[in-house]
Amino acid sequence: MRFSKDKNKKFSGGKFTDLFNWVINTHGMRDVVLNGGKYTWSNNQLNPTLERQDRVLINDKWESEFPLTNLRKIPRDLLDHNPLLLCTDWDEKKVNRPFCFENSWIRHQDFLPKVKEIWDKQVLAKNAVEVWNIKTKRVKKWLKGWGLSLKGHNRKYKKILQEELLILEQTEEDHMLSSSALERKSFIQREMMRILE
Repeated sequence: MRFSKDKNKKFSGGKFTDLFNWVINTHGMRDVVLNGGKYTWSNNQLNPTLERQDRVLINDKWESEFPLTNLRKIPRDLLDHNPLLLCTDWDEKKVNRPFCFENSWIRHQDFLPKVKEIWDKQVLAKNAVEVWNIKTKRVKKWLKGWGLSLKGHNRKYKKILQEELLILEQTEEDHMLSSSALERKSFIQREMMRILE
């Protein structure tokens, strides 16, 4: 940590803090402003200790190459550190990805009934190989659309959970969370684990 404001409880830096700041200043570096909160680590206790242990340092050359650089704090889903997302705001090209079967689909309640329904549709073909080919193409086409829809739904749900978790973390930075807020935070973290599985 660099400064007393980097901790929500009493912090007095020592020789290592001074040395760390000296190295940063000597090399003309500075912190990228952190968006989304003040701290990047928590001991996850009832009365948490919060610290800014993680940071990104840049110099003038970096800033001239990437003037729109920004740093965003991502909510702590499962760990004690917040992931940080460094963006340069360069346009990225979208790449078409090939079809990939997701093992998690098998556990979904709609998977087997829908695949069976598509597979059982009548096919007019000359031989068994042609029948097989048509049926697998139908299933693949449905899976591709269904998978994208499912992924989109999960992405939206995860984003909603992350936004709520970030609000709870920001509230926690200023004062202790109520028991209902702590319970909600635990629920969100369990849901995030379920989505990751």
